[in-house]
Amino acid sequence: MGRSTFHLTFFLLIGCVPEEEVKSDSIEKTEESARSFDFSPNPGTSVLLIQVDALRRDHLSIYGYERETSPNLEKDWLVLDGLTTAASWTAPSTASLLTGLQPYRHGVQYAKQHSDREVNQPLQGPSLVEVFKGAGYRTALVTGNAYVSSDTGMNVGFDRQIFVNKQYPFSNLGQEKDQLQTWLQEIPSDQPFFAMLHTMDVHAPYYSPEGTAGTWSKGGMLTDLEDYAQQEELSALYDVDPEGTVHELNALYDEEILGLDQSVHDLLQMLESSGRSNTMVVLIGDHGESLGEHGLFGHGSNVEWEQLSVPFLVHHPDLAGGDMNCLSSNMDVLPTLLRSLNVDLPEGLDGHPLQEGCTGTPVATLYDAQDAGTLNLVAAYGEQGHREYACTSGRHDGHGKTTDDEKELLDQEISLRIAENDLAIPDQRCARRPD
Repeated sequence: MGRSTFHLTFFLLIGCVPEEEVKSDSIEKTEESARSFDFSPNPGTSVLLIQVDALRRDHLSIYGYERETSPNLEKDWLVLDGLTTAASWTAPSTASLLTGLQPYRHGVQYAKQHSDREVNQPLQGPSLVEVFKGAGYRTALVTGNAYVSSDTGMNVGFDRQIFVNKQYPFSNLGQEKDQLQTWLQEIPSDQPFFAMLHTMDVHAPYYSPEGTAGTWSKGGMLTDLEDYAQQEELSALYDVDPEGTVHELNALYDEEILGLDQSVHDLLQMLESSGRSNTMVVLIGDHGESLGEHGLFGHGSNVEWEQLSVPFLVHHPDLAGGDMNCLSSNMDVLPTLLRSLNVDLPEGLDGHPLQEGCTGTPVATLYDAQDAGTLNLVAAYGEQGHREYACTSGRHDGHGKTTDDEKELLDQEISLRIAENDLAIPDQRCARRPD
């Protein structure tokens, strides 16, 4: 197939740091944001959405990271920079992706412990997957995370849900690729599909995938840490040896990305050999990951930049690669894909198709993990780089290089967005306005 005439004139300017200090800060942009996303694939195009759990943007070499963590992704992928997730942990972020709605509207805000089991707030809004289905697409969800499953209502609109437990150190995406291939064999070859893979390849615990161990890691450290206890254990190790802990953690995380990159390449080859090359493949993260910044580890604990900024990559045979500075929210992703396919969107979404413009002020929220409706933190991200502002205890705190005038403007924008979304800021806390 011939290349699209879609041209991009925006380039990424990212500074690198020495290897011994590999720990990324905010990526600053000096160019104007691109006006809009503009790509319409040929008729009958299918969509494969790969959502990688805990994949932060600035650790991919395609975004300028010093280590070559994503060599295959640097081949003919469109790189959109500026995607911020609506929340810093999986359930509310993914619900916002699938619905195009803020967390307070779709209802997936917390996970409460009851009698040694986790009770997840279920999805309370219509899923945009149903729009794909209504337009004639066969739909499938292949997931390695219970937060993205029928447990939280995330399977709404999907014809098939397939759950794949991750087996370390094997590729979770590789396992899901095999499941996807089997499902594709069950539907007509000319049937367009929308499939979503939620994969755990770079999520804790951090294991070097096969063939990557020793690329940057030294070995012998962090290998015995358990999955969800890692944030506390890493903090303890950090107190004893901050430099060594951060170095090894970053090295293992980067090796996981290197393995993911190969798995994505294998997935594209599978689509080609299966006669499914007319597929628009989109890769994003559901949230980022703290790797020692601010003394934090993991995710879901804050609205820091590294927990919210994720990649947004698009691949199709008719789409030339390139770089595009496009400030957006993950709530914009499905509206953008649907618009590309000339499918009508429902009204009342918080997300919008990026064909209408890339420049916005994404807002992220963090609710109390044990109390639905109690809003602990709000962050807004402005055009000039990623300027974070968090609302807590009734005040705004800023992080990053900003002037007083910039801070005042963004504080006003946060207040406006909260007001528009039916959220109020009482004097002592940030909380949802009572119904």
